[in-house]
Amino acid sequence: MTVSCILQQVLFLCCSEEVFDLRILLLFTCGYVCGCLCGVYLLDGLLPVIFGAAALLLALLARFLKFRFSGQSCLALLGLGTALLWCCAYRQMFVDPAFSAAGTHKDSYAEICSYPIERGSSLQVDAYIPTERGSAKATIYLNDCADHLKPGDVVIGTFRLRPSNRRQDGTAFLYYQSKGVLLTGSASVSEVQKAERVPLRYYPQRLSEGIRIRLSQIAPPDAAPFLKAIMTGDRSSLSYGTVHDLSVAGLSHIIAVSGMHVSILIGALYLLLGRGRKRSALVGIPVLLLFMLLTGMSPSVVRASVMLGIFLFARLLRRENDTPTALSAAALVILLHNPWAISNLGFQLSFLAVCGLLICSGPLYRHFRAARPWSFILNGKEHVLRGGKLLRWLLRIVRWLVNGALGVICSTIGALIFTVPVIALVYGSFSTYAMLSNLLALWAVFLCFSGGFLAVALSVVSIPAGTAVAWLTAWPVRYILWISRIISSLPMASLPISLLYTKLFLIFAYVVAALVFLLRERKYGKPLLCVLAALVAAAVFIRLDSGVKTDVIAALDVGQGQSICILARGQSALIDCGGSDADEAGAHAADYLRRAGFDRLDYLIVSHYDADHVGGIPELLREIEVARIYLPDVPFHSDHRMEIEEAARKSDAELCYVSEDTVLSFGDASLHLMAPVSMENDNAASVSVLYSDGDYDMLVTGDLDQAGEHSLLQMHALPDVEVYVAGHHGSNGSSGMELLRAIQPETVLISVGKNSYGHPSEALLQRLSTIDAVIYRTDQSGDIEIRR
Repeated sequence: MTVSCILQQVLFLCCSEEVFDLRILLLFTCGYVCGCLCGVYLLDGLLPVIFGAAALLLALLARFLKFRFSGQSCLALLGLGTALLWCCAYRQMFVDPAFSAAGTHKDSYAEICSYPIERGSSLQVDAYIPTERGSAKATIYLNDCADHLKPGDVVIGTFRLRPSNRRQDGTAFLYYQSKGVLLTGSASVSEVQKAERVPLRYYPQRLSEGIRIRLSQIAPPDAAPFLKAIMTGDRSSLSYGTVHDLSVAGLSHIIAVSGMHVSILIGALYLLLGRGRKRSALVGIPVLLLFMLLTGMSPSVVRASVMLGIFLFARLLRRENDTPTALSAAALVILLHNPWAISNLGFQLSFLAVCGLLICSGPLYRHFRAARPWSFILNGKEHVLRGGKLLRWLLRIVRWLVNGALGVICSTIGALIFTVPVIALVYGSFSTYAMLSNLLALWAVFLCFSGGFLAVALSVVSIPAGTAVAWLTAWPVRYILWISRIISSLPMASLPISLLYTKLFLIFAYVVAALVFLLRERKYGKPLLCVLAALVAAAVFIRLDSGVKTDVIAALDVGQGQSICILARGQSALIDCGGSDADEAGAHAADYLRRAGFDRLDYLIVSHYDADHVGGIPELLREIEVARIYLPDVPFHSDHRMEIEEAARKSDAELCYVSEDTVLSFGDASLHLMAPVSMENDNAASVSVLYSDGDYDMLVTGDLDQAGEHSLLQMHALPDVEVYVAGHHGSNGSSGMELLRAIQPETVLISVGKNSYGHPSEALLQRLSTIDAVIYRTDQSGDIEIRR
């Protein structure tokens, strides 16, 4: 008896006759998803087996002994028990043997299963590592001698592996395991055994790499990385600034290959092949399978491909397609392969977006079509119009545009309704202009996607023809990037969930939206919609108002680096901008200013030219207007100084050099820039900054060491300060007792991230405890704000 027959018999036993004709797969999948959630997040050891067996037994007893359970409950229990047992079996068969292979292994080997990606000085690559029960997929970082690798090659060397569900610091981490990667680590390669030919199972990766190489050859340099991302899912060539702009504008789903791209692919096939059932199914289903393999089988692509594949197959058999059932089948396909995929953010967002589309988008679209003035435009009779064919053609064009705009708006609302809370919790913020940016940009994605594949296909026959099409395709790419850059630079383009008013606004917005949806047929619907609009206006007004009037000193969380922001009476200043990731530090500072209601930075002050203090400045200048930049005038050659000067010239920022003490007006307050006290080295040549607002003072000394602090005290009469930013990220060589006794700080901010230097040092923390200062650290508290 086949597996399908067995499953059918079990389903029949657990269901009453009337329920069997309903959406069996949907009910079973609901229970299965709950079981996967419990098995992955809540239960461990033998508990999944116990609860899974109990659920299956209860389902069977409910059927045979006729308990007061409905057929739907039996199906859900059957799915729950099956998922729990499968989670336990999957762990025993695949996860535990892989985790047991963790450790250091000399003269071991691994078979490469992906093309390498450059990550700094290393190469990141996926590979299969031998285990006790076969092999396990691993993500490893290789040294420089392992260049020009391709799938099928075997590398031999020393491997240092750890379970993928743990970070280096031992905290839980399910990102890799949700993608089927069970081991992570590094390898020192001593030998590479090249495959004579690429195995058949790696042909999709080879085709994907070929597309990326061809795009690099035929597409303009500014468009090629974007085309690689939307066509193959490879975002490694995109700059951080581009990814950040798309994310803030609410367009990051464009470069994350998803159901939208699969739909565009099938839509393009329909245009080429017509609407014939046989042609569309016989060509479309293999193309969907190839595209899944080409883009790395991401959950969103698999979900969309399975759903569209079922749709095409149903049309071929002249059967009605049921979207919830197709969605359930897609979830089962993914979770049967890997139950831990349920922890994948892409899986969660993809299915939540589709649920929102199914529940909300259709009713919204029908409501808008029935409302004035759209009802006349979309449903008006053309023959009643006077003016001949020209007027009727104009009406058709307007109708097509309005219909498309309403479709995009309703689809965007539906996709966001369930995903915004998840995005806000995971990323700490959400885009406020997502609907506008999607309305302006989504139409161009079809041109980019279809034009890119057409260019690659033509280049196989003729390179000039492919280059010409790629040149044309580059223009909609530039349009999308331009839209994302403009929208991401708008005030409050991204709202942080950490602010109380943002949380309250989201709660009120969802409550009012739910009431509008439930009462849409009654007279209360429109007044509630007005309340929601008033909430939006009030939130914007409160945010703008608070952004101008609140005085804030903030140590931004930029990792191992420093960026101190001062906002007071409508003016803004930033002292340094660098961190563990240079571009991310610049983007974070720009985001912080925009969220505070500032679209312009008055003063950017550089203490010295170390990368962890200035690395993010080029990205900052790209994202936000900066009026003046103050740089230390030192004789040391610095590539970072030249990079800042070049970026300043491009952004029209005024450059000022600090060679002597300078006092800047900052509303009623002042910024005292103290020139470097020594030119012995870069750290000693730091510019120190004293912010004074009446009796309130803050001191920033950059990376000044204790010898420099002594000179600073000799040259300046420093007051007692309320806030002191610990020098050199809390190193033992800075913030000496002489300086601490002189300035008597009440609060000490330590701008520090994960590092190998031992920052902040225990000696410094001990010194701070002797003066009873309150200590805040960015590695523990994130962004630190002191409001007055």
